[in-house]
Amino acid sequence: MDQPLPLVVLLLIALPLAGLALFVWVVAGRTADGRLGRESGVGIRAREVRASDEAWLLAHKVARPAVDVGCTGLLIAAVTLVLAGNTAGVVWFVVGGLVWMLVLGLVGVNQGIAAVRRPVAGDAHPDRMV
Repeated sequence: MDQPLPLVVLLLIALPLAGLALFVWVVAGRTADGRLGRESGVGIRAREVRASDEAWLLAHKVARPAVDVGCTGLLIAAVTLVLAGNTAGVVWFVVGGLVWMLVLGLVGVNQGIAAVRRPVAGDAHPDRMV
C-alpha cells in the first residue's frame, strides 16, 4: 500500500506545475491580444507566423483555445496531485498533466500555423501567405 507523501513534498511538485500552466496561459493571452509582439521572444516561432503582425495575431488567436485547455488540464492535475497524496498517483498526475499540456499546446500551434497558411478569400495569389 502506498504511503501518502507529506504535504510539503506534494506542494513542491504541484506549485511549479501550476506556475508553468499559469505562465503559458498568460503568454498565450498576451500574444493573442497583441500585447506581446513578434519580437518578444515568446509565442509561435514559425516563419509564416512572424511574417507580419496580422499573421502573428491570427495564429495566436486560433491557437489560444487549445492552449487554454492544455493549461487548464495541467492546473487540474496539480490540484488533484495535492488532493490524492499517494506516491503512485504523483507520477501519473505529473506525467499526465505535462503530456496533456504539451499535446494541446502543439495542437494549438498547428492550428495557428494552418490558419496563417490558408489563402485569403479574393487573393489574386493563392500561394502567397498572409
